Amino acid sequence: MLGGLGRYYTPNPKRAIHIEGEIDHVMVDRLDPQIHSLQCVSREPITVFIDSPGGSVSCAEDLKALLFAEYDDGGRCRILTVAEGFVASAATDLLCSGDYALALQDSVIHFHGTRLPLDDDLSFADATNFAHDLDVEDSRHTRRLIEAREDRFLFRCRTLEPELDLTKYLEAIKQHLSPRGLDVTFHAYPAMLEYRELIVDLDIHPDREVRLLNALIGQTFTAGRVPRHLLIKMIERFLIAQFYLQMTDTLPDRRGFQHWLDSFHARTSDLTRQEQIAALNVGLQRLHEFSLFFVALCRRLQQDENPLSATDAFHLGLIDEVIGLTGFLTTSLLVEYPCDLQ
Repeated sequence: MLGGLGRYYTPNPKRAIHIEGEIDHVMVDRLDPQIHSLQCVSREPITVFIDSPGGSVSCAEDLKALLFAEYDDGGRCRILTVAEGFVASAATDLLCSGDYALALQDSVIHFHGTRLPLDDDLSFADATNFAHDLDVEDSRHTRRLIEAREDRFLFRCRTLEPELDLTKYLEAIKQHLSPRGLDVTFHAYPAMLEYRELIVDLDIHPDREVRLLNALIGQTFTAGRVPRHLLIKMIERFLIAQFYLQMTDTLPDRRGFQHWLDSFHARTSDLTRQEQIAALNVGLQRLHEFSLFFVALCRRLQQDENPLSATDAFHLGLIDEVIGLTGFLTTSLLVEYPCDLQ
């Protein structure tokens, strides 16, 4: 139903736009007046139906800016995004950026990484410049991953594994994933362990990103030419560590952490102070492990070609709901049937 709070989680074809085909300037020019009209008529949620292979990243950003434009008082329309076919590349960013992201059961959600031209061999100076360019491009992906998807991921984890045991969570979702979804998680987990070892060794200083990049690239390569595959590997490790450190810095301000903390206090209210501290330390360690796995997972999605099913995207916390899929807790169900998620 579209009444009450349900309207914030239910697609409404009467207040909707459709992103179909390649995302380009023609599409932006066509949808601009439609979006503006919907925003002028009401502050009710806007639904964005997506069936697109992607296209121009800048045009996708322009569409996002239009959709999330604020009124003079700082408010804006809530955005519901719906995958209803094949969604890929820049279109996946639009899908996952929605305040509530849904997908039809037969949808395919295709992730891949940033694509920049690169010669087979590079000099050290070229390697440094390439690292900077890739870092600038992927830093935008980092913010989107953290802001748009991490809360979903933690919510999905807590519904399946309230104690946030990563091994148990991965075991719980294994039976629900497609071969591609299993492949993504299979590669993300050992990568998480590798990056965790790397991060533990870091000294936390204001220039840590620069020092880490120098350690992984500058001290690794001697003068001369740099093999392409080795360069990519080292830069990728640097970005993972950098991403995780950024997430750690902002952890207390993120909704997913606050929800987990509220749940923790509710679960441990009967414990002694000393027992609460011990439980909190264990809980924070597990939470950090989940966060690092999430970053490793999203970095894996930016490598190679990763066409996921709607169910894959749901269980990996990349979207909020698969329309018609039953038997799993969603935010919309919590709104309709309130309960205590611990």
